Amino acid sequence: MRADVILLHAPAVFDFRERPRLWGPLSDVVPSSSVFEMYPVGETSLLERLERAGYRVGLVNVANRMLSDPGYDVDAHLQKLEAPVFGIDLHWLPHAQGAIELARRVKEAHPASWVVLGGLSATYFHREILERYPWVDAVLRGDSTEEPMAQLVEALLAGRRSLADVPNLSYRQPRPAGCPGATGEIRVNPLSHVPSTLDGLRLPAYEAVVRAALRQRSIADVEPYQGWRSYPTTMLLTVRGCTQSCILCGGSREAYRRLCARTAPAFRSAEELAADVRSIARISRHPIFVVGDPRIGGRERWQRLLEIWRRQPPRNELVFELFGPASDRFFAELQEAVPRWSLELSLESQDPALRAINRKFACPDGAVEATVARALARGARKVDVFFMTGIAGQDRASARAIVPYAERLVEACGGDRRLEPFVAPLGPFVDPGSTVWTEPERYGYRLFYRTLEEHRQALRHRTWRALLGYETRWLSRAEIVDVTYDVAMGLNELKRSYGATGEQAAARVRRTAERERFLLDELEREEALLDAADGVAPALLPSGGSLCAPEELTWPA
Repeated sequence: MRADVILLHAPAVFDFRERPRLWGPLSDVVPSSSVFEMYPVGETSLLERLERAGYRVGLVNVANRMLSDPGYDVDAHLQKLEAPVFGIDLHWLPHAQGAIELARRVKEAHPASWVVLGGLSATYFHREILERYPWVDAVLRGDSTEEPMAQLVEALLAGRRSLADVPNLSYRQPRPAGCPGATGEIRVNPLSHVPSTLDGLRLPAYEAVVRAALRQRSIADVEPYQGWRSYPTTMLLTVRGCTQSCILCGGSREAYRRLCARTAPAFRSAEELAADVRSIARISRHPIFVVGDPRIGGRERWQRLLEIWRRQPPRNELVFELFGPASDRFFAELQEAVPRWSLELSLESQDPALRAINRKFACPDGAVEATVARALARGARKVDVFFMTGIAGQDRASARAIVPYAERLVEACGGDRRLEPFVAPLGPFVDPGSTVWTEPERYGYRLFYRTLEEHRQALRHRTWRALLGYETRWLSRAEIVDVTYDVAMGLNELKRSYGATGEQAAARVRRTAERERFLLDELEREEALLDAADGVAPALLPSGGSLCAPEELTWPA
């Protein structure tokens, strides 16, 4: 492949095929596996923006290629790629090891090419990345790097722009001619590109991904995550930034202010969102997950979107997330405009006091129950309710109380099988830039890793119990692991009892959880087993499915 820019996505850890890990349920409630092979949706908008600027752009999901093909040779593939600029996302912190290692291998294969990182985690650690890892040439900071990336490529390829003029760019000054040993001074340009609107961007730009597949003659290169071809869900990004102050979220209002200099959310207009849905429908008839509560952009924008959908109803199932209670009027209007829709609610806790501390769905229980009941009555095809372990203020008794609360919620809805409760641990790390990251002691947290290198080394751990980057005043790491399995098994049995989960699926989840708990204890009790596991195929160590069956997380298609 020859291109001007090639975008790459790394696995969480690079050697997952040779050194199996027991990461258990860390990815159970997201589409990707524990390899975290799903690339950020912003990768598609970068691809489209560079295409529109006239550049030849490639896209390779290295993580998914490694996961799907045991014989896939990363280094051999990198040698066949030719580009003056390689872009690697370091958006989520679990990619700390894989992204840095992939960057090193790219620089080794192409020493004259620029290696550029981007994403929220790269933004937070930009100085450390350039100071510690000489094979990375630059970091593009902020939440909107499409325009800065186009300007950087113009500066590098055409020379019509100075690197000092590229907004949001942190970079190592190129080595002076005749001084091959010079490391170059680190420069940090102002984080000045913070667009107030997302209109004009194709976000997501799945059609650009299809074009890349055709150019590269490879679906495998661009496939978003394992199994996407059989169940091609997509995402609709409605906003960058947030109005909410959830203390654990790296995408909260405060985190965006700290990381991206964003003082207000940037929205896509109703017209462009509707156009995005039509564009996705040309590629996939599977569900579209709408990222961000559609109400936070104001009632006028939401009403305009509903008006468009009444005239031209979406073909796909739309899955909405809500950040707070919703009225019957909201669901009635949704029912009128969207033929098929589902709902996701992230309560995190059954305790209103803990929800208030964590600033997540801070409302009385009655408002939660009324919202769920209204959604079901107005035709929601599925309502997923998510809880979390490891949050501020939660002790073992509080975590275990999730199960009886979920049972009461199910009973209040008449045992409706469209309602499904889930639990997942906060993990493996606290988001950099979040309120808890900034003030851990205030909220009762102890963080074990603070630098990117510490996170990168932590990702070498064999078990998710050892990997967890935090513990709280109320629960140790071991207790967080134990109570997560306890709650998950309680919810698994509850869903089996009212038919939301089949008997075989529930039994499979139970067996997987029991096996994981046994292996966790064995691996940590007998250090020698860690070395012995090197001879075990990765498939023999469970890699998910201990909190819920994967099919529970799919929506009707």
